[in-house]
Amino acid sequence: MIHNFLGPFVWWGEVKRHQEIKEEILPKIDHVVKHSPEEVKVPGWNCEVYASYGKKVAFLESPDLLKEVVWDSLDACLKEAQLTRTPAESRLSGIWFNQYENGFFQEVHDHGDASFSGIYLIELNEPNATGFFHQGPDCFLQETMTTGHITEGSVIIFPSSLLHYVNPCQGKRTTISFNVNTRFT
Repeated sequence: MIHNFLGPFVWWGEVKRHQEIKEEILPKIDHVVKHSPEEVKVPGWNCEVYASYGKKVAFLESPDLLKEVVWDSLDACLKEAQLTRTPAESRLSGIWFNQYENGFFQEVHDHGDASFSGIYLIELNEPNATGFFHQGPDCFLQETMTTGHITEGSVIIFPSSLLHYVNPCQGKRTTISFNVNTRFT
């Protein structure tokens, strides 16, 4: 007999009004990157990406965007996830955009200071380049997941402690990332 402990998961689902959200938000991200590229470089990151991490970006905090991209997606994720405890309360602890050009990438990292993290694939011009890596305690428990099958308009949600990265891009790629802290019952 064997008992398998629950481990990390990766969930994904589509945003219903993706095209409308993309038409509204993407030009604003493009404008920031074009006119203030040095303002969206994050000190200490060992990667090549324009990111608004740690900066307040008002258009990312619109109630409609948060509801459809963050909260509706998280609700759908939690309905499918086999959690051992029930979330009692969740709050957004950060939201930012990332924009990649040809050759840009994101190093392996986690968002360990949150409960769940998400990536909204707002613009893809090639197969998705996000990868996940789970470091088990033994070499035979290690696992890598690529996400080329997850398409533009999808949100990916995962435990914040799960290692992830973006392979070098071949074209322009824009995402909106977020962290959620959850209190469990």
